[in-house]
Parts: sequence; C-alpha cells; structure tokens
Amino acid sequence: MESSLKIIGKLGLFTSTILWKNLYFNNILKELGEKEEEEIFEACKGIKILSRAIEVKINERSVTKILSANEIFDYILLDDKVNEIASESFGQEYKFYYIFCKYISINLHIFNFIKAYRDEHNVDFEDEEWEFYFSNFAMFIRKFSKDKGTLEIIDKEIFDSYNDLEDIVMELQQLGQDTTVLNKLVHTLDKISNIIFNDFPMYNQRLKRGRKLLEELKLCPPGHGDWRKYENICFKILREMFVPPFKKVIEQRSTESRDQRRDAVLPLNNHSYGDFWSVIKEEFNSKHIIVEFKNYKEPIKKDQLNQLRLYLSRPTIGRFGILINRFEFSKELLNARRRAFEESKILILLLDDEMLKELLYTYIYLGKAESYLEDLKTDFDLSY
Repeated sequence: MESSLKIIGKLGLFTSTILWKNLYFNNILKELGEKEEEEIFEACKGIKILSRAIEVKINERSVTKILSANEIFDYILLDDKVNEIASESFGQEYKFYYIFCKYISINLHIFNFIKAYRDEHNVDFEDEEWEFYFSNFAMFIRKFSKDKGTLEIIDKEIFDSYNDLEDIVMELQQLGQDTTVLNKLVHTLDKISNIIFNDFPMYNQRLKRGRKLLEELKLCPPGHGDWRKYENICFKILREMFVPPFKKVIEQRSTESRDQRRDAVLPLNNHSYGDFWSVIKEEFNSKHIIVEFKNYKEPIKKDQLNQLRLYLSRPTIGRFGILINRFEFSKELLNARRRAFEESKILILLLDDEMLKELLYTYIYLGKAESYLEDLKTDFDLSY
C-alpha cells in the first residue's frame, strides 16, 4: 500500500474537491443535481477509505457543511480537525503537507473556473472577486515560502514546481489577469496536483469501471429468478479487484437443490500475492480461495454456510472462504461461522451488499481491496 504521506496528500485533494463543489454547486449553479450529489458522495467516500487506510478517524461529512469562500479558506488553515489529527498521528510534516495539498487543490479549482469564465465571456473576472481569490492565493504562497525546506524534503519535484508558483504570483501582481500568466498558473497547479495524486489516471479508470459494476449490482433484484445475473456480476467484481494479483478467477460448478450454481475459485499457488494472502495461505493452509454467492430474497441461514464449510474441509482447498449474500447476517449464521472456526479452524468472511460495495470502493481508492478483507478478519479475531 502507499505511504501514509501519500495518502495524506490525497486526503487533502479530496477535501478541497468537496469544498469547491459545495461552493460551486450552491453559489453558482444554485442547486445540486444527481450528478453533483454523486461527485460529492464519491469524494466523501474517498476520504473515508483513505482515512481508514492510515487508521485515523475522520468525519468526512463535516466538510460538506462549508459553503462560502471565506469559510473555505478558514476551514483549510484553521478549522479542519484533520490538521491536528495528522500532526498528532504522524508529525508536523504531515500536517504541513496536508494543508499544502488542500491549498493547491482549491486554488486549481478556483483559477480553472476563472480561466474558463474569461475564455467563455472574453472579459476579465470581476475585480472584487479576482482580488479576493488572488490575495488568498498570494497569502498561501507567502505562508509556505517560509517553510519550503519541508516541502523539498517531502518531494523535490513538487518543490521545484512550487518555486515556479512564486514567480507566477509576482507576474500576476504586476500584470493582473493576464491570459498567458493565468494559463501558466493553472498549468503549474495542475502539474503539482498530478504529482500529489500520481496514479490519478489509473484511479479514474477504476472509478469508471466501478461505477458500472455498482450500478449493475443495484439493478439486480434478490431472488431465484436473477441468481445467474447476480453470479455474473459478482464474478466481474472479483476479476476487477483481484486479477491481478491472482492470475484468474475459475468458475467451478456446484449442485445446490436443482440448480447448477457456480463457486469462484482463486488459485493461491506459490506466487507472492501480497501480505494478506500470504497470511491466509500460512494460517489456513489455503491452496485456493473459495467464494460463494447467494442471491436469496431473505437473510441466509446456517445451512448455506455449512455447505461452504464442508467444501473448505477438503485438504486440497484450505480452510478460508468468502460467502457473499444480499442482506445483513442473522444471529444463526454468525453462530454457525463461529462453530466452524471453533471446531475446524475454518474462517469464512461474510459480505452483504453494503460490504461488497465497500470492498469495491476500497479497491477503487487504494488500488487494492485486500485491506478491507484484512479489517474483516481482524474484527473476527478480536471478537472471537
């Protein structure tokens, strides 16, 4: 997984994205449409996933309450509780970088909007608003120039581009809303943002594919009539998240009642698939990871879990599996899982619809889903 510092930087970008979208949607568009609400939801989800990855607790929804430009700059510098959380958990360097990334991102949004406005209307931005945004940006440059050494230690490439920003501020002070200088400013801010979020193109592709899979899951109703459709969606989700590191997801037929159901088999051979799967391989003697899907209209019962338990008793498979269904788990099911571990040292992780979505979001924002499964295993270990 990425370093905590990298994740802190991305947290800053997502935070400023929410701040800007609230400002833009509420004060310029005057209303939130479905697309705008989805964008804010996804940014909030990013904050939740990233903060969990570095084991800090953040109320991502508190960001959505900031609506005015004045509030935004106060929030970034002073009122955002994550500033102190970053400092207490990791040190002053992390707080510095988190605030820096927020300022880069919010100014990129602002000056990109100003540039687009001038391009569309062929006139300068209103003097009063320009002065407000530019003076805040110049203050940001002055503030961080006092501690540039920290920035150079964190990332030399960002440090070099930041030096360009200092020159651009001086040019804007002299020339005002000069088109060439404004374009240079947006380009430099965008360059720094891309260094902070260096895998953004890959993240964006994961997000697009993830959205499609989540929509398919949403539109698939629980029940016998759509079990094959549900299985197909789950197979696609598994392949999206786990191929690689696994080479493939095998479809294996299994008879349940009168229907031919399909289990997913992820061969866990001698190749290194990462820390989590190495632990599973060693602790549960796992040669294959078995995943079963249940598209029932009601919460599944112990019989369905015991079918998987029987499968995992085979010495050629291993004692770890995943059971995916549509609803929260009954007490009966949880007790059956506990007995499977007590009697046979078999661990079956349980995922309902909401947890499957969370697993997919973890993959989208971190590039790997295993940390969520690791959290579920830890929860079971500690509650056992």
